[in-house]
Amino acid sequence: LRRNIRKVHVAHAQRDAIERFIQINCDAHARCLTGAAVAVERQVAELQRKSMNQEAVGRKIGDIDLYELHVKDVSANDLKPLMDNIKQKIGSGVVVLTSVSEAKVSLLIGVTPDLTSRISAIDLVRAGAKAIGGSGGGGRPDLAQAGGTNTDITAAVVAIETFILRQ
Repeated sequence: LRRNIRKVHVAHAQRDAIERFIQINCDAHARCLTGAAVAVERQVAELQRKSMNQEAVGRKIGDIDLYELHVKDVSANDLKPLMDNIKQKIGSGVVVLTSVSEAKVSLLIGVTPDLTSRISAIDLVRAGAKAIGGSGGGGRPDLAQAGGTNTDITAAVVAIETFILRQ
């Protein structure tokens, strides 16, 4: 009986040692992962800051001002604050914002409130989506997005310009 009790105590001691080892290694691994996540967040913030400092290029398409900005390696979700910033700066117009990341294109169209009764971001993004190999896109009349795999952004911009001219 004493031998069995001793074996149980040894087994418990071994289990406790293994649990301590696992806890120490898990804590160290978690610190590494947390550090990596912080580094990635800093990189994203830096990309956003650089993108925010870029200016959209504008020109007239008929009687509508069209602004374009093309960035790289920025996610669709990170494009939205950039779109809001550009729309505030321009006052009135249509904004075409694109990003190419890992052979995928994110297309974001913004229309200022004064123009949404005449032209919808949804219609524009659908026209652009076809050109980038997307299957539609959607959103609201003032903000719509689509994605695709054809990185020829010029084709999307031409399709959007053509749609605007037909209005």
